[in-house]
Amino acid sequence: VCAEWPENGAVRREIVILDLGKLLAPHGSEWDGGLPDVLGILKDTVDIKISHRHLDHMAALIELTRLGVLKGKKISGAARVLYILENQIKAEVSDKTLLPNFHPLEGEGIDHYERLSVEYCVDGMDHSTPSTIFRVLGRTTARTTELTATDVKGSYLFYGDGRRVQKPEFLSKGLRAFGIERQDTLHDLDLTNAKKPGYCPDERDAEKNLTDLMSCFPQNGLLTSLISTNDRRLKTLYRVFNRIQRNFTAVGHNVEMSLRAHNIFGVDPEYEAVSEKDNVNEFLEQDARQETDKRTAGLKARLEAVTDPSARAQLEEEIYAQYLPPVEFKSRGSGKAKSWLQGNLGKLAVLVTGTQGNPGEMFSTLYRFAEGWSTLDADRHTAYKVDDPRKWVVIIDQSAIPGNHDYQRRMVEKLLRNRGVSAVAVAIDDGFKIYGMDKARQNEFLKRYISGNRGHYFNTDGTLVITGAPIHPSGHAYKEDIGEIAAMANADLNHGTHTNDPENTTAFHVDICENRGLRHVGRQFDDFEHNQIEMGTSPSDARIISLGHAHSSIILFKIIREFGKFFGGTLRAKRVTKVDGNSGYAEAGLFSDGVSQQYEKNVVAVDFAAANRVRIVSPDDKMQPDPAMLTLPQEERRYKGIDVPGAVRLDERKRAQILEFAGRMVA
Repeated sequence: VCAEWPENGAVRREIVILDLGKLLAPHGSEWDGGLPDVLGILKDTVDIKISHRHLDHMAALIELTRLGVLKGKKISGAARVLYILENQIKAEVSDKTLLPNFHPLEGEGIDHYERLSVEYCVDGMDHSTPSTIFRVLGRTTARTTELTATDVKGSYLFYGDGRRVQKPEFLSKGLRAFGIERQDTLHDLDLTNAKKPGYCPDERDAEKNLTDLMSCFPQNGLLTSLISTNDRRLKTLYRVFNRIQRNFTAVGHNVEMSLRAHNIFGVDPEYEAVSEKDNVNEFLEQDARQETDKRTAGLKARLEAVTDPSARAQLEEEIYAQYLPPVEFKSRGSGKAKSWLQGNLGKLAVLVTGTQGNPGEMFSTLYRFAEGWSTLDADRHTAYKVDDPRKWVVIIDQSAIPGNHDYQRRMVEKLLRNRGVSAVAVAIDDGFKIYGMDKARQNEFLKRYISGNRGHYFNTDGTLVITGAPIHPSGHAYKEDIGEIAAMANADLNHGTHTNDPENTTAFHVDICENRGLRHVGRQFDDFEHNQIEMGTSPSDARIISLGHAHSSIILFKIIREFGKFFGGTLRAKRVTKVDGNSGYAEAGLFSDGVSQQYEKNVVAVDFAAANRVRIVSPDDKMQPDPAMLTLPQEERRYKGIDVPGAVRLDERKRAQILEFAGRMVA
C-alpha cells in the first residue's frame, strides 16, 4: 500500500507491504520457486506487516534476507509468528548483519507513519492459524490526531486468509478509531471457497470425527501428519489426544518448532492463561478439567438433591468414572517419550511432517518414513525409532492440494507396500479415505464408525471412502461465511482475492455482494496492476481508479545444499521480467524506478530481449517423444503398474502339470 505526495518539487513515496510469501516451482523446474519482485520499492518501504505464518504469506522474507535486501528493515506481526520467522531466517543466514528488525504486535493498536497509518488486531481473524487484521489509512496530512474526512484519502482492510471473524467489533467500527464516521473504503476478502454453498465446517466438527476415527485403532500407534503451520489444527489434535487418552510427541523440524512456539506463547492465548513455559501441557490440563466438568455437570446437580448415603456413594462413583485425566506431551529426545515406544502403542500418537508426498516435501518425516530413511527409522540418540511399522496406523490430516494427488497416492502406496503399516487414512473434502484394510477389517470399521449423517462407498480399487465426516475443515470461508464477513465490515467497496477461478468471482459479485446490497469493484484486479483508492465525500462516491500495470516480474531462486542438509547452502537468484506491453515503464521490476541500486545489486536481471525470446510452453503444445525412447522395444515401454512382477516363464513339464491339475479341479 503506497502513499504519494509532492515535496520540494519531487514525488515522495511511503510504502507498507502486507504479507510477502513465496511460490514453489512446479516439479521439473530448475528453480525451487519464485519471490515477489519488490526490489524497486524497498527503499520507500517503512514496514512489512505479516498477517499469518503460512508459506504463501511470509516465507519470501527468508530468501530476501539471504539476498541482503532486508537489512535493518522493519517487520511486524504477532509475537509467535515473528518468533518462528526469526528462527527460520537465523537458521539460513550466517551473516547476522543482514537481519531485519522484528517488531512483535500485541492486541490492538495503531502504527503511524508520515502519511500512512496502520491499525491492527492481532488474531482478529480465524484461519487454519490465527491471522491479524490490518486497516491501512492514507492521510493527506502529517497529522495523526483530530483528523477530518478531508484529511483522509481512503482506507484498505486486509486480513490475509480467513473463515471466521474472532473480533467482529474491529471489523465493523470502520475508521472510528481515527475519529472519522466512515466505514473502510476497500475491503479485500478471501474468495478461495466463495462458490461453495453454506458455511465452512469448523474445528469442532473435525474434532468429533477425528476422535471417533482414532478410537477405531485402540491397539495401534498413530502417526498423524499435518501441515505444521496450522495452529488451529494442532489445538484440535491436542483435544483429540485428551479424549482418546494418548500421550504424544512430535518428529519433524517444522511441527517441533510449532510446538515450541505453543509452549512459549500459549496454544490459544486469547482464551487461556499463559505461563512461562510448558504451555502445551498446561492447555491439556485445562482442557481435561473443562471436559470433566462438562461430563459431570448433570451428575453433580443430581448429587445435591440426594440425601441417601448409598445413593450418594453410587452417584459419586459415576462422577469419578467420568473424570478425564490429561495426557502428556514430551519432546522426542526425552526419556519418557522414548519409554512410550516400549509400552502400549495404543496409548501413543506421534505428530509428523509431510502430507503431500511431492518433491518439495522430500525431507519431511512421513515422506522419508515411506522411503525407509526417516528419523523414525534411525537408531541414533536423537531419533525416535519405530521398530515394527505393522503396528502403526497413519492418518494424513490434509487432503491433496491440486496437482499433488498422484504424489500423495504414491506415498500412501509406499507406506502400505514398502513399510507394511496397518492402515492409512487420508483426508478428503467431506470425509476421508482408508487404504490397506481387507473386507473383514472394513466391515468392522464401518460398524464402529458409521452413525448419523455419515455415509460410505467403495472406490473401484476397493478403497473405503467415508463421507459426511470431514477431518480437515478448510481454513477458507464458504459463501455464507464470506457474506457475513463482508456485511460486518460494510465497506464502501468490496474486492475478492486469493483465487483465479471465475466461478468464485461471479459467486462473490452476485450471490454474496449484490444479494446483500453491498457494492463491489466489479472485477478482479490483475497481477502487477496499480490502483488508486478514492474515499470520496460519501460511501456512494468511493471508487477505485486503475493507474496501469507494471511489468510481470519475479525473482527466481534455487538453494543448493549437500544432500540431507536442511539449512545453509548456496542461494542462486535471477530477476525475470516479462516485457508484455502492459507497462509504460522500461525499467525491470515491479514499481522499479531505476535508482534502487542498493537493493537490486545482488540480483541479476534478465535481458529484456532475451526475455522476449523465451518460448512459453502452453498446455496445448504437443510434447515430442524422446528419440531414445523410440528405439526401445514396445514391450519395454508399456506401463505395467506399480510393483507388478514380470511374467513367469514355465517349462513344458510344469505347464502340463498345472493344466492337468486345473482339469481335475474343473471336473
